[in-house]
Amino acid sequence: MQVQNLNWDDLRVFLEVSRTQLLSKAARRLKLDQTTVSRRLQRLEDKLSVHLFERSRRGHKLTQAGCALQPFAEQVESAALSAQEALTGTDQALSGMIRVNVADGFGAHFIAPRLAGFTSRHPAIEVELVSNLNFLNVSQRETDIAVHLAQPTADNLIVHKLTDYHLKLYASKDYLARSDMIATPADLSGHTFVGYIDDFIYASELRYMEDTILNEPSRVRLSSTVAQYHAVRNGAGLCILPKFMAHGDPALVPLLEDAVLVTRTFWLITPEDLKNVARVQSFSNFLMELCAAEKARLLDAERL
Repeated sequence: MQVQNLNWDDLRVFLEVSRTQLLSKAARRLKLDQTTVSRRLQRLEDKLSVHLFERSRRGHKLTQAGCALQPFAEQVESAALSAQEALTGTDQALSGMIRVNVADGFGAHFIAPRLAGFTSRHPAIEVELVSNLNFLNVSQRETDIAVHLAQPTADNLIVHKLTDYHLKLYASKDYLARSDMIATPADLSGHTFVGYIDDFIYASELRYMEDTILNEPSRVRLSSTVAQYHAVRNGAGLCILPKFMAHGDPALVPLLEDAVLVTRTFWLITPEDLKNVARVQSFSNFLMELCAAEKARLLDAERL
């Protein structure tokens, strides 16, 4: 495959289609019309004399040649973005947009309520907080900052341990008022458990039951931590929840605190080529300051 003298605009289109697998979605992200995206893809394939995608009604899937081109295109993308920011001075400006991808519970219950502290300090920075099951790819620059449960190993990423956090077993006061007493692990039998839908568990770190004495199947299954939290506080059953979400909620009661305790870690991740970009550094520092300030709340087992 001859990759010399390739057009960056064509490579940019190739990358978006490889990431979205849909011409329509890639066109929206690139702010182009779908015909232009298709034409540029064809031009790139003609220049390389290869087929980069298998096309079907379900979308565009990379061929072997497309997979071979992808890492080279990503290197060009990274260099182009770094050069643009360095030459325009935006890498040192506390302005512009940053996208942050986090676990849904951490995003909704920990970061979102505290965002005003960042936006008031940096009014020229726009923040996109993406908290869902489909984590964005940091290596492919789909997000500027990520907070994930699993520690990545890719060479092009800067990874810091953000914080450990604890999870406990909780039920609502209403549920306990109409259920048999739970004083020992043996009393758990017959109770309703709330957990994840197995097909939607995106990280092995979410398989809490394997790290506890619990062996009861979940009868109520939900795809997100936030949904589980709301179901449990309204009496759906028992659930292992992060303390930063459940602690202090007057509707919830921790159960079997000496027997059920899970510890997990959040990892702060940024692309290596963004490590000196001021707006990214500022938000990373903001997250680390938040966790440091809340360390007693997140980690002090005696208080929590």
